[in-house]
Amino acid sequence: MSTEASRHQLYDGLKGVLGVEPADELMSYLPPVGWADVATKANLGLIRTEMDALDKKFDAKFDALNEKLDAKFETAGHQMSAAIADLRDSMRVWTMTTVTVLVFGLMAATLGLAQLIGLLNH
Repeated sequence: MSTEASRHQLYDGLKGVLGVEPADELMSYLPPVGWADVATKANLGLIRTEMDALDKKFDAKFDALNEKLDAKFETAGHQMSAAIADLRDSMRVWTMTTVTVLVFGLMAATLGLAQLIGLLNH
């Protein structure tokens, strides 16, 4: 197994035999680690295949989540519309009741005042 120390020793030996520039050039062609650690095109192809599969899974999960969110928002929209309609109906009943009570109260006060005036005039 190649170590940094053995690579340096090889470089020093090459410098002594070939010179600095040829030794640098030759070392540039050697991998910085053992050949077993170098990725091949086949390795990269497998990684690409795995990435594509993960991408498809992600897209499927994202689409499913998006559909769930759309359904939740639609349900919430219907619930809000129903709640607003209920509030509107309640306000309509409250307003009509209040107006009716006020009208009858004013009528009663007017009748009472008319009777009082009639008693005072006699």
